Amino acid sequence: MIKAIFLSILMSFFISGCACYNSNTSEAMRPLASALTKLSSETEALVRYGNPPPPITEEELLKLATKNDPGFLDTFNGYTLHALSQDRHVIILLCTEDRKQGLLEDLGCTASLDRNLWQEDAAMPCEFTLSVELGCQQR
Repeated sequence: MIKAIFLSILMSFFISGCACYNSNTSEAMRPLASALTKLSSETEALVRYGNPPPPITEEELLKLATKNDPGFLDTFNGYTLHALSQDRHVIILLCTEDRKQGLLEDLGCTASLDRNLWQEDAAMPCEFTLSVELGCQQR
């Protein structure tokens, strides 16, 4: 009986600890997700209508997209950003600083965040998973 009570208490601490971790992660990701959708939208507009000079690196593209708010990229300090431009559309990927895990991924042609990689069952690598061809077909 005492073992069962102890085990129940131990399990409740373990479960609540996991819930706190997920809650803290969720709290950290929410503002980043919002900022990422803004960044992907700005970068999409640049790629679609601004004709950035080729060849352009990911870093140069993101800086050019945020030239009216140069401090905006500071929102992502401690993380790594990647930008993929194809067919006048863009995908932005946010990863951990060590580039080992993908956290958020967004198509610039959509209004809301497209993928919360950090919520996947297994840790997702820092690689693009979305497709411009499929995600931006009708846009």
